[in-house]
Amino acid sequence: MPKVCLDIVAERIINKHQKKKSDFMGKLLRFDDAHYIHFITTRTRHGISYFKKERNCLILLKVIQELRQGLHFKLLGYVIMPDHLYCLIESDIKGDYSISYIMMRIKGYSARIINLAEAETSAKREVDHQWSAEAEQGVDHNCLGEGSKAETSAKREVDHQWSAEAEQGVDHNCLGEGSASPYHNIWQKSFYDISIFSEKFLEQKLTYIHNNPIRAGLVQDLADYPWSSYQNYYMDNNSFIEIDY
Repeated sequence: MPKVCLDIVAERIINKHQKKKSDFMGKLLRFDDAHYIHFITTRTRHGISYFKKERNCLILLKVIQELRQGLHFKLLGYVIMPDHLYCLIESDIKGDYSISYIMMRIKGYSARIINLAEAETSAKREVDHQWSAEAEQGVDHNCLGEGSKAETSAKREVDHQWSAEAEQGVDHNCLGEGSASPYHNIWQKSFYDISIFSEKFLEQKLTYIHNNPIRAGLVQDLADYPWSSYQNYYMDNNSFIEIDY
């Protein structure tokens, strides 16, 4: 679909829900000099589309859900694209946790879990391939001992490594990306941060966030894209994560 047509479709969808948007925007915080929101853009390393996988999107949302309780930040909007994340975060008004620390935790924690999930999947695939090859050669796996099974996979090695580090007092939850990823980094180290000081600017960025799946050609109707706060604002769908209105 041509870009002009995409813009028209997006505009029609936004106009359709204009009144609902206004109702939600009215629930958001008041702005003052000591209180602002961060518009965050963070991308995957080498532009790899890790978040084409539903599992990885769910992991990222679960991590955000867990960390915002302990780090006292609010999530006001987001969209997970295949190779990047846009989100609107209101950091702790008391200033206990900086936005840099919050993003380090989100990226490090999600990378660790995604890497472990990838390792488990890869190990299972390797073991299944090996066992299929051996079965074709007539090997009866039912008579083999424990050492021949998938317990010897990469996941076991990762679990052993992390258990050993935990015994040494390493707190993996507080580490950054480089330490939290057993195999490789998921995210670029840096991220972009734009401070939002007005409700009008917030509304512009929220609209921009929600329109991304259409602009990228992923869907023709924003309601069909599950990994976005559009689901919360306009579809009353809080099944993946709740938004802090």
